[in-house]
Amino acid sequence: MKFTASTLAAAGGMIASANAHGFITSPQARMPGDAMQSACGMQVYYNQMGDNYGNVQGELQVASSQDDYKADPCNIWMCKGFKFEDNKDNVQSYTPGQNVDFTVDIRAPHTGYANVSIVKTSSN
Repeated sequence: MKFTASTLAAAGGMIASANAHGFITSPQARMPGDAMQSACGMQVYYNQMGDNYGNVQGELQVASSQDDYKADPCNIWMCKGFKFEDNKDNVQSYTPGQNVDFTVDIRAPHTGYANVSIVKTSSN
């Protein structure tokens, strides 16, 4: 099985939706870019550029009043809408069974759950 930074970036995007408001800082996680801006709208894009620790629920509140938010292409529950197209330079390869250390920065610690997902970068 091949794991890439983009795969891990998916985890980073999902961790940010956890109640503790954290973000994977190593390996490099997905970040907002032009493809995300086009799909999710300017305000969601600017919110994530300014504070990528914000949660998905907050972004959905912002998105609900945007004319340029496109729910299906944004796919905000997948990596908070951060797109592979914006993060192709983050791809890393790992060998089967290799341990990969994560560094997570938690900015608003409190109780809750984190969700880490691994995605198939050939399709997302």
